[in-house]
Amino acid sequence: PALRSVVMVLVFQAAIIFEKEGDPINTLTVAALLILAAHPPSLFSVSFQLSFSAIFAIIYGAPHFIRNQSEEKSSSENSPQDDNSNFDYIKRKLNVPMYSSLCAVLGTLPIGMLYFHQASLIGLLANIVFIPIYSYLVVVPGLASVFAYLTNIPAASYGISFCAKVLNISLSMLKACSDLSFAAITTITPSYLEIVLFYALCWALLNIRQKIDEFEKIEKIERIERIIKIAKITLIVILVAGIGDAGYWTYQRYFHKNLRITFLDVGQGNSALIELPGGQCILIDGGGLFDSSILDVGSGVIAPFLLQKKIMTVDTLVLTHAHEDHIGGLPYIAKNFNVKQVWMNGHGEETETYHNFNKIIQQKGIDAPQFSNIFGEHEINNVKLNILHPEKDFSPHKNLNVDSIVLKLEFKDISILFTGDIDKKVEKKLVDKYQDALKSTILVAPHHGSKSSSSDMFLDAVKPEYVVISLGWKNRFNFPKSEIIARYLQHKARIFRTDLNGAISVSTDGNSLEITPVTDALQPVE
Repeated sequence: PALRSVVMVLVFQAAIIFEKEGDPINTLTVAALLILAAHPPSLFSVSFQLSFSAIFAIIYGAPHFIRNQSEEKSSSENSPQDDNSNFDYIKRKLNVPMYSSLCAVLGTLPIGMLYFHQASLIGLLANIVFIPIYSYLVVVPGLASVFAYLTNIPAASYGISFCAKVLNISLSMLKACSDLSFAAITTITPSYLEIVLFYALCWALLNIRQKIDEFEKIEKIERIERIIKIAKITLIVILVAGIGDAGYWTYQRYFHKNLRITFLDVGQGNSALIELPGGQCILIDGGGLFDSSILDVGSGVIAPFLLQKKIMTVDTLVLTHAHEDHIGGLPYIAKNFNVKQVWMNGHGEETETYHNFNKIIQQKGIDAPQFSNIFGEHEINNVKLNILHPEKDFSPHKNLNVDSIVLKLEFKDISILFTGDIDKKVEKKLVDKYQDALKSTILVAPHHGSKSSSSDMFLDAVKPEYVVISLGWKNRFNFPKSEIIARYLQHKARIFRTDLNGAISVSTDGNSLEITPVTDALQPVE
């Protein structure tokens, strides 16, 4: 960022020296090309995109507003002074930083939504307040101190120290502002088409405003006709494209007829998103690292995926059991998304994550029925969800794996069995109780492919055509065990693994099945 700033300043200074400062957009383009020539990957840097989009928006957008301000100033100077003159003077002085800040915020809005999935609500005000502070109390004294260093070292040191204190205080104030609950809102992730449409709409509105100003001297009827013509050419095309895009996502979100399941790559853990026909969403488990300080899987993996699919509401959140590799990302999802209901067995260790999860459920008033009330079969839009384990009135075990919720999903001829981290003893109980009713098209491998699960007896009952193993690459447990892989292959099941295939998407109309791994280069184990 520092080198980029230096290059941009030098290019703009060179433009002034060679008397080419009349076209700042060309100057900005030259600066961008120089940076990309020196380091092409900068094009994909978030800071590069934010910097140049903000500056371009200010250079291109602000003059449209400031031009009108200058005209108002000229007319006010030629008119008699009144009591509002002081107010008008202050307003004009504030208009320039306000419009510049507005353009910068709008220019970076889609990029912020794309990478950070949020939109700032205080950015405009913060820029108006802090940019003058940085400009006049940090940059100017800082540059003066650098030159003063050549003649007066104590004065230069004092100046640098003053700038550092101002910078630290302002950064602390910015941090406090960003921590406010209303500082930003979570947004869906825009597609590239939506980003293009947004910028095109801004361009159209700015240019229509400019054309209106140019038509001030034309007769009224002709002026109106021309404005309408320009509006039709620009806005209608953009709005039609926007409506088409909105219609596409509305259909994909709420009117699709297939059952969709995505097994997310959350490392050594489990998480699966189920999209039912008609749009209802179920999230089973939230992954999680044993050291959550490295990465919050909820904010870093699951939330971006949901927002990319325009999902802000999770109708049912299922926690199979409260081990960190299954619950880790759920507190973030419960806090930042509209979660309507939580299914869990009500049994967990007194860990910080489990405590926070329950606290968020209580604070947000999320419906969390007793396990005895959710045990058994449910049906939503022709999809059957059947909780098979633990028993309705089970006695909690010390080992949380044993009490994992086992859920079977059925859509016409296709079925998926979610097994949590059950062991062979639980598998035997399930076989004894349900027998052939366990048969499923897809089996989510119990306990990430551990040798404590996936017994021959269980696989004989399930008869899976496909097995999905959710686990981390080169995990410390050395899962999946080679004997378990061999056992799946003996039962003629096709294996997909999140450590090799990344996220695995399943789509079915209830008759046929399509499985699409994100990483096509790594073929599933045959």
